[in-house]
Amino acid sequence: MGRGSITQAVILAAGNGNRLSSLGVPKPLAPVVGRPLLEHSLNLLCAAGIKKVSIVVGYRGVEVQSHPFPSIGRDIDVEWVYNPQYNLENGMSLMAVDDRINAPFILLMADHFFEQSIVEQLLECEVPPAGGMLATDTKVGQIFDLDDATKVRTRDNRIQGIGKNIFDFNCVDTGMFLLSQAVFPAMKKSLSLGDASLTGAIRILAQLGVMKTWDIGPRKWVDVDTPEALAWAEGLAETGSFVDRLG
Repeated sequence: MGRGSITQAVILAAGNGNRLSSLGVPKPLAPVVGRPLLEHSLNLLCAAGIKKVSIVVGYRGVEVQSHPFPSIGRDIDVEWVYNPQYNLENGMSLMAVDDRINAPFILLMADHFFEQSIVEQLLECEVPPAGGMLATDTKVGQIFDLDDATKVRTRDNRIQGIGKNIFDFNCVDTGMFLLSQAVFPAMKKSLSLGDASLTGAIRILAQLGVMKTWDIGPRKWVDVDTPEALAWAEGLAETGSFVDRLG
């Protein structure tokens, strides 16, 4: 299953983004080179051939949904899904689309800014039929705010450990996944164990040996959680490899 066989995507855009509250807009609408983060994500997916996106909103969701995104309707179909438990961890946003996904899909975080080729190359990968694949970054010395990053220990391209506080890691979670529908029962199990994070579900799939990794190589990305990270994203955008292709 390679590029072209995956046509569905999910974007998690429900969090309150307290550390960017000074901008006065919901975090998915934080501007990078004049366009909201969420618009960059939509354009990346459009350029990669994705046809349908489920966007999970929560905090100030009406504002996010009512924002005019040029690609919606013209290049991509979007369904908006509301997560009333947006104040909890992001696994609750994943569960909001449990009954809406009927095939393997690509999952992105709305507050992550990616180089275009990361999406394109990840979609060339094979999705384990009962698991998934996480795009990881082994350039740990170049990670913006490594302390806050989700660390990953991988061996032979399979996740051996994942979490913010593991010490024997060799790469970092970029927040982009190819996932089979198996992630939903894994998420339910994680919730039953008291862990409402997406990482909890990925950890369960990893324990089953069905969660692989794909290294992004020299490509760049940033998790935009703070004004400093937003400035970093602006700097990366100036390199040219982040300019979306939908004009």
